[in-house]
Amino acid sequence: MQFFSFVVFKNLLTCVLCWVSEKCFVYEDYLDVKLVGDCPKSNLTGYCRGVSNVALDLAGIPPHLEVLCVDLMKDSSLHPYSFSRFQKLMKLKIFGEISTIHPGAFKNLSSLQRLEIYSLQSLNLSLSSEILNDLPNATTLLFINCRLSSMAIDVFKGMKKLEQLGFINSTEDFSELLCRLTFVSSSLNYLYVESESLVIDRPNCTFSNGTSFDVMLHGIEEVSLILGPVRLTDKTVLKYFKNFDILSIKFTDFEVLQPAITKVEYLVVRYYEKLSSFEEICEAAHKLLSTALSVQFSYITDSFVPNLDKCMWLESLEICAIERQAKSINLTFISVLRNLVSLTIHWRLTTESKNRDRALALCENQSDLVTNLKTVSLHTNNFQNISYRHFSCLRELEELQWVNSNIEHIEDFTFNNTCLLKTLDLSNNKISQLTKYTFFGLSNLKTLLINDNKLLLIEPVTLLHLTSAEFVSLGVFQYPSSEPSKIWINLSLPENLTKLYISSGIKPMTLLLSKSRKSEAGLSLHVCGQSVTFQDCDNTLFKSLVQLTAETEQLLCGQSFPGQFLKSLRHFLIIAKQKPTQMDLTDLNQLVNLKSLILFNVDLSHQSGLDMIFHNLSNLEYLYVSLWSVTFFNKDLTRDLQSLKVLYLHANDVFSVMENFVEPLKNLQYLIMDKALLYCICDNAWITNWAKYQQSVQVYFPGSSLESLPCKTAHGKQFLHKYAQDHCLTDIDFLLFASTSLGLVFFMLVVLLHQLAGDYLLAFFHIARAWVEEAMRANRKGHYHFDVFVSYCGKDERWVVDELLPNLEKRGPPFLRLCLHSRDFELGKDIVENITDSLYRSRHTLCLVSRNYLRSKWCSLEMRLATYRLLAEHRDVLVLVFLEKVPHQLLNVHHRLSRLVKTQTYIDWPQDPALHNAFWDRLWTKLAPETAT
Repeated sequence: MQFFSFVVFKNLLTCVLCWVSEKCFVYEDYLDVKLVGDCPKSNLTGYCRGVSNVALDLAGIPPHLEVLCVDLMKDSSLHPYSFSRFQKLMKLKIFGEISTIHPGAFKNLSSLQRLEIYSLQSLNLSLSSEILNDLPNATTLLFINCRLSSMAIDVFKGMKKLEQLGFINSTEDFSELLCRLTFVSSSLNYLYVESESLVIDRPNCTFSNGTSFDVMLHGIEEVSLILGPVRLTDKTVLKYFKNFDILSIKFTDFEVLQPAITKVEYLVVRYYEKLSSFEEICEAAHKLLSTALSVQFSYITDSFVPNLDKCMWLESLEICAIERQAKSINLTFISVLRNLVSLTIHWRLTTESKNRDRALALCENQSDLVTNLKTVSLHTNNFQNISYRHFSCLRELEELQWVNSNIEHIEDFTFNNTCLLKTLDLSNNKISQLTKYTFFGLSNLKTLLINDNKLLLIEPVTLLHLTSAEFVSLGVFQYPSSEPSKIWINLSLPENLTKLYISSGIKPMTLLLSKSRKSEAGLSLHVCGQSVTFQDCDNTLFKSLVQLTAETEQLLCGQSFPGQFLKSLRHFLIIAKQKPTQMDLTDLNQLVNLKSLILFNVDLSHQSGLDMIFHNLSNLEYLYVSLWSVTFFNKDLTRDLQSLKVLYLHANDVFSVMENFVEPLKNLQYLIMDKALLYCICDNAWITNWAKYQQSVQVYFPGSSLESLPCKTAHGKQFLHKYAQDHCLTDIDFLLFASTSLGLVFFMLVVLLHQLAGDYLLAFFHIARAWVEEAMRANRKGHYHFDVFVSYCGKDERWVVDELLPNLEKRGPPFLRLCLHSRDFELGKDIVENITDSLYRSRHTLCLVSRNYLRSKWCSLEMRLATYRLLAEHRDVLVLVFLEKVPHQLLNVHHRLSRLVKTQTYIDWPQDPALHNAFWDRLWTKLAPETAT
């Protein structure tokens, strides 16, 4: 990588990010990409190749695109409503050889502002005004290789907001253009025409019915003509365009056109004959009031000295010798151009030229001269050394590009007078060393490029004079073979520097970089070498690194990976160019602020801490691994990647992926598995259904569809989808139907059973519980917590306190232990549980029956539970005491109690006090333990 580009993350993510079908991908505004026809970026841009049917082939991409570029197959047509899904579309570019655009092809594109149609070959594109009427808000149209003659004469009639119109190699007859411009809205203010050859003749405009009309144009503010050979038959035709923004033309044709042209802002003259003088060119430019002039010529005499006295008003000048090289160059002619702001020279000398160290003539021997030049671009090869005298008069200079000029040495203080310089590009020269005073005086410099030189030495403080520098690219250090094999670089960086590129080519490199402790600017660093070793990692510079690109086999700080020192790093890219690197990357898990991580040609299969590499990376949003040799994926790898949006895995081996692998990826939007080859096992079968039916993640297997995704068996390969159907999957629809049906039947049975036998089921439950309790007591040798559980109504509590407790609990020994709900129930426990537990923890249940008792629902429950126990244990555990006479009619309402009265002996509470003692003796005898009686 000769020239440093900090958008390498984005360029890699372009091919990673967003394949939405076999033909299309979508990329977002953080990607800086260059596509066919320079498809521009926007908030959301789509690019599709090999499209034959737009509506079908683009059906899978998001409808809210703002920019769409479509590369059509040969002889494709645009049918009605082809783009109607994309109602937010603002820019549309169409490439290819379109056979037909049908009316309605651009329906519903009310937001479209720019339409460009590119044909690879000259194309007869039939366009009616009806077609473009569907673009009421379009402001820009551009046609390339689309013949204007095949378009309707009023093709632009309905475009009321059209502002810019361009044709490149789309017309050879100027009259075709004039006739159609008659129907263009008055909003048109810019016209661009580029043609390899052009006939300028009187227009003969007719409608399709044969009716003729005259050309009528409103004043178009800017017109640019880039023309090849011109054949002029009627000079009056150019009266429609007297003023030109740009006019590029062969000089001999220009002499023919000149009388009809009033003004040209930027004049480009191509001179194919031997150029002996600039005077006639300057005169022509002067007549046209041109402020910018470009002269391109092929042949000059060796003694040629341009005379630019008549070009003194020029603000911009470009001189380009495009073929024959001259033996010498003399730039003294430039000194007369006192108004010049921009100068570009492309001029190559022959190898036998001896004048290789001549200064820029405009500054040489003119100590009092100060030019207004702000931009200078030099592409010459006659400067071996550059010094102060080359720049002494360029005190207003802001941008200098001096490339491909064989510069070998820069003297100290060369740029001392160019303190306003902001951009300095010295790429593709032969500079070998940079001293501490090389860039002295460049306090306002923002960008410094020294790529493709032969740097051997740079002194540590060289860059400190660049106090405003933001981007420095030092290119490749090229130590000769006699020097030590490892390149050592020690640099102090200016405090505002945000981007730095350093390379040692194919040699190892050791870097000692430091930065002012005052600096708070985050640094993006790009390093390249066989191995890169940092020294003094615990300094301010490392703490300020926000982006690191490393093209290397080993990245070290001392003897280990520098993860612990890069706590501020947000974007990290490792590229192993020569062979798959196996550096230990376990410490990646310490980069807790990382947003994007790209591992290109990095083999992870031998990582000792593979299961921990991505731990703690909870802020990571983009992960790209181009050489994924891990054979088993599970959620241990992804457990902390909750913020991940894009995951690209370029598989390098057969693998299995567990279903829980994607569980932690809550924010995942794109999953791309390139060259995926899974094992043919049922553990992998989930991925095809998951990719097909889930909505939040777009899953792509470049080169394969879900149906054709391969898997490996012991006998070869087959499709995973087919394998899953044959070996793993059941009929999901039938399974859902069957389970739903069974669920409904079960619910209906439960309801019916509850209605018909609810009481019996409840009784069975309590009987079963009694059996369990009895078995447990048997194991505990019949141990009970209470002797008697007393079931009574709260309104009868006075009798319980005054009569029952004194005569049972205080009578003894042995003393009976009574369980009363008001005293012994556990606080906070469910009432039914309290009743049930107390009842089964008591040897007897004593029911004190009264009218109040029969009206109480809780007493009724206690009676019911006591009868369940009676049935379960087949023992005389229930004792009934009637505290008062209860009428038979009231008793018959309570069926259980009525049956018990008929089958069980019960006791009445005597109203005669004389009989009370006999009552208590009889009851105590019944309730006391058998050993007591």
